[in-house]
Order: sequence, then structure tokens, then C-alpha cells
Amino acid sequence: MYTSIMFMSNYRTALLILLQQTDLNPRTSKKNFTNPKLSRASNLLSNCIASLKHDEIYQVYQENNRETSNLLKEAVGNHNTCKVLDIGCGIAGYHSEWMKNSKGELFLFDNSTFNLSSLRYGMGETERYYNSLSLAKRYLMRQGVGSNRIHTIEIDSEKFTSRKYDLIVSFISLGFHYHVNTYWLEIMSSLSEKGQVILDIRNNSSSDDFIQDKKEKNVILVLSAINYGKFTRYTFQKA
Repeated sequence: MYTSIMFMSNYRTALLILLQQTDLNPRTSKKNFTNPKLSRASNLLSNCIASLKHDEIYQVYQENNRETSNLLKEAVGNHNTCKVLDIGCGIAGYHSEWMKNSKGELFLFDNSTFNLSSLRYGMGETERYYNSLSLAKRYLMRQGVGSNRIHTIEIDSEKFTSRKYDLIVSFISLGFHYHVNTYWLEIMSSLSEKGQVILDIRNNSSSDDFIQDKKEKNVILVLSAINYGKFTRYTFQKA
């Protein structure tokens, strides 16, 4: 079922995107070769080896999504016409459940950059991450979500500040792979009066310090903070 729904003709793209969201990603960035062709070959080989574990990758991805999906259903609640923004959405599979029980709209803010020759994985400060917005949209449509409720916003060509959102989320993206301040002003200006924000903030990072500062200065009201080891998942509102 996974191969037929998720991969199809997009197998390689989908697989490598999912690898970013599991703990099964190959650590190719640690292998340094003088010859760049050897580095690319080594990277590609690691990706191929990882691809043999696609069932395991999908299982881990589903497990990661289950809690996130329940959190979103709770956050959306009975707000039948909510607008949800996801920054750095990846495949966005965790949105399908709440969207099946709501008439709300989803806005996916990410890029569609995908260059296999320069792929790198890991958790360093300079690692590159990839996505395909069209693939994310098609995946949600295959889960029964109407295409008119899924809006894609390309990072390089459009801003997300043209509307107000009832819920803004970023899972293992903003505040984890890049500084939370990157879109902080845009988030605060785009959040509805009683809207909520859910972010995964890397522990002991500059983003962590940033959030603590905003909390201490009463800029935000933290509703919950759950520590997952590498990151803390914050839910907050404007104070």
C-alpha cells in the first residue's frame, strides 16, 4: 500500500524526503573525499542502501506522525473553518486526519528544490534538506483531502503573510534546522487574535535561547512544552 500510494513514479524523491524525518538517514556528510566524484558516489551509495529499508523508513515515519496527527486534531478542535500554516512541511502526511474531519484550509510553506547530486544528510549546522510541494499535495489528495483546500507556497517566490492563520506549525524544521528568528516577525504578524503556534525548538541552541527570552519578556504565553530529547515542542500564543 505504501509503495502504491506514496512512491509510484516519485519513489526516489519521496524516499529521500522521508529520510529527513526519521532516524534512519545516512550520515554521508561525515565522509570527506578529496575527489568530489568519490564524495558524490559515496553519498549516492548510502542513499541506495537506505532505500532498501523503505518499509522500515515508512514505519518510523508513521510512528513519528501519529502523535503529531493527534496533536493537530486537538489543536484544530471544533474550529471547522480554520486556516493552518505549516512551515517546512515535508510530505505533510500528519495533516490528513484533521482535514478529513474539518472544512479548514492548509497552507504548505516550503520549497521544491531537489538535487540528487548534492544531497547530504545529518544534523549539522550546514546540512541541506529537500522537499517537493507537489508531491506533498498529491499525497494528501490520495488520503481523501480536496485539492481546493491545499495551498502551496514556494519559499523563494511568495510570502505567507497575506492572510491570518488560526494555527501555525513547524515540525523538525523552523527552530530545529534553522533559526526560529528566520520567520518570527512574519509568524507574529500572521497569527490570528487567538491563534496558536507549535514549534519544535532544538534544545540548547540559539533558537532555544530566543524562545526563552520571548517567554520571560511576556511576548508569548507558553501553553505547553514537551521535551523529546533533541528538541522541545512548544505550543504558545501571543501574550
